[in-house]
Amino acid sequence: MLGQVDRLDGLVAELLAMTQRRDPQPRRIDLAKLLEACSDRHRAQAVARQVRIVAASDVSSAVIDPDMIARILDNLVLNAVRHASEGGLVALSARMEHGLLIITVEDTGAGVSPDLRDRMFEPFVTGRPDGTGLGLAIAHELAAAHGGRVLLRRPGGEKEGEGAIFTLELPMTESECRGS
Repeated sequence: MLGQVDRLDGLVAELLAMTQRRDPQPRRIDLAKLLEACSDRHRAQAVARQVRIVAASDVSSAVIDPDMIARILDNLVLNAVRHASEGGLVALSARMEHGLLIITVEDTGAGVSPDLRDRMFEPFVTGRPDGTGLGLAIAHELAAAHGGRVLLRRPGGEKEGEGAIFTLELPMTESECRGS
């Protein structure tokens, strides 16, 4: 019963996050530390599933809202850990490209099923029986509030161990983003 109460509490928190949009509060942050902190938050669950998490950044700092971006990354990494194959890998990385800060979350799972690809950013669309279908919807909304977007770059599932790749793309000027 306590497990179900925790699950409902999490669902209510996710619904509130979707409906109570706030404006981003950007500030300069160490991007490598943000990616590593995200990895650390999910490491125990990854270890339990025998999945490795690695993080690397070609960008040393960026002007972003760290709480919003952390929430987006948490949703993407949690999905990646849940879908990575046993003994697999989840990789976070960041780079600048054509005026965009691109943060990538890649896994070695089975990929996103074709029937979900067109609707996966909609609320309550999920491929897991225990899923709420809110993680990607929240990530999508928070990215839009930050002037960016979340995209499925590679649906995966084409070859063994070639999982999904999601990117968070945020418009960024050179002065807002510094390389390492």
